[in-house]
Amino acid sequence: MSMLSTAGLLRSARPRWKIDRSGGSSPRRRRRHSQPFAVGPVFVILILTLAAAPEGSRASFGDQSHVFMSCIHNCFFGNCSTEGDVSRFEHRQPWHLRLLGWDCEDECGHQCMWKTVDYFDSFDERVQFRGKWPFVRWLGLQEPASVFFSLLNLFAHIYGWSEFSRRVAPNNRFYALWKTHAYLAMNAWLWSTAFHSRDIPITEFMDYFGAFSIVLYSLYALVARMIMDKLESAVQWLVQVAFICFFIFHLYYMLNVKFDYQYHITLNITTGIINSAGWLYWTWTNRGRPYAAKCAFVVISLLALSSLEVLDFSPVWFIFDAHSLWHLGTAPLPLIWYRFLIDDCRYENIKAKAQPTVPPATGRTLTRRGFARVKELLKEINVLNIHNDDGFTLD
Repeated sequence: MSMLSTAGLLRSARPRWKIDRSGGSSPRRRRRHSQPFAVGPVFVILILTLAAAPEGSRASFGDQSHVFMSCIHNCFFGNCSTEGDVSRFEHRQPWHLRLLGWDCEDECGHQCMWKTVDYFDSFDERVQFRGKWPFVRWLGLQEPASVFFSLLNLFAHIYGWSEFSRRVAPNNRFYALWKTHAYLAMNAWLWSTAFHSRDIPITEFMDYFGAFSIVLYSLYALVARMIMDKLESAVQWLVQVAFICFFIFHLYYMLNVKFDYQYHITLNITTGIINSAGWLYWTWTNRGRPYAAKCAFVVISLLALSSLEVLDFSPVWFIFDAHSLWHLGTAPLPLIWYRFLIDDCRYENIKAKAQPTVPPATGRTLTRRGFARVKELLKEINVLNIHNDDGFTLD
């Protein structure tokens, strides 16, 4: 991390709102979170959610409104501008907010956000702040629904991997491949939980790159599953190095050159589409395997649920938005995916054991095979008593 100059990301108390000490406030725009990674009930929930959404709501930027800017200015200079103000704030602050790093400026932003929401609600409008919808805070968690659903995904991967490791032997040729995949997925969902709990620079970046790591590794796993065993060891090594170098380059570019959000999202989507197309192709070419349908179901479900990332609506009851429902929809899929991986590894293991091992042919073996073939030919023409000069009988 130090090589990529990320020391600045570790400042967990970076102020949410940049206060102009001369009298104004300059809100920083936040990129909307997106995670490149689920089933029928989700679409029912989506329809009900859209039906319950307030009519006439439109996305505008509440943090740029005069109501918000004047509120946060007054709040900061009235409560956070001196050491005494900050000390009094910290003394009366609940422990769970202090635990999650809500400082005085953050609290001003949160309180003024809801004041602005109430103002625009009187005009039947919903507004965004730094490109994000407002959510009800619960125990200091900024997006409690997304936190809970991210934890569901994390626990699904933990349970799925425990089942895989229990049913598949460590010496299986795909065991190490899917072990790395499982650990990367757990890491990605752990940071997703952290990001939705508290949106600060370190959780934001770790969430983005954790998600991209599992998307890119999924593509590598597809390549490894389909063709790696057909390549020479040197070529396999080059493929692995190429994937690692590309991931490092992506991190370096995003952290040191330009944090290009559109480039990051486009790269995730492109990688995901290639990965999905590859697994669907594998499913079609192996449709005779009874478990291949599980793979197709997971891939198609993920593609269908991606519509939730495209649709964007204000959160119902300020709790459930499209992104949180996306996390809800993906939660059961790891259970099906690991079941597919278990079946695939066991199938390949059985197939490998069923293949006969042909011993190296010796001169004596070839002679016996030749006599056996001659015997079969002679039987076909009903000649069963043939003797050679030494009196050897073939039948």
